[in-house]
Amino acid sequence: MRIAVCSIGEGKLPIIAESISTTRLFIVFDLLENKILEKIANNYSTSPSSEIFSAQLLISKGVNAVVCKKIEENAKKLFDAADVKVIENFDHELDGILNEIFMVYHNL
Repeated sequence: MRIAVCSIGEGKLPIIAESISTTRLFIVFDLLENKILEKIANNYSTSPSSEIFSAQLLISKGVNAVVCKKIEENAKKLFDAADVKVIENFDHELDGILNEIFMVYHNL
């Protein structure tokens, strides 16, 4: 399972972005392999309708879920059509998020 976490930057503990359109870096994890697959700079963050471009980018990368504090409605519609789970209102440290997602995923 591939999870994209919306982050405002890369550091020891990446901070979760306020929205998908303000994300600076998408960190893609593979929960089954327990590793980071890739880090993607969001080159669309200053574009009009950046949430649409960001959603299309993540869908093209084959993510199964996206974690962010807030995901705009236009992006939610695209994720829904592509069967990508939206996980919102997260304001935890990255390790806490991944542990919680891992627990939910394995309890399905």
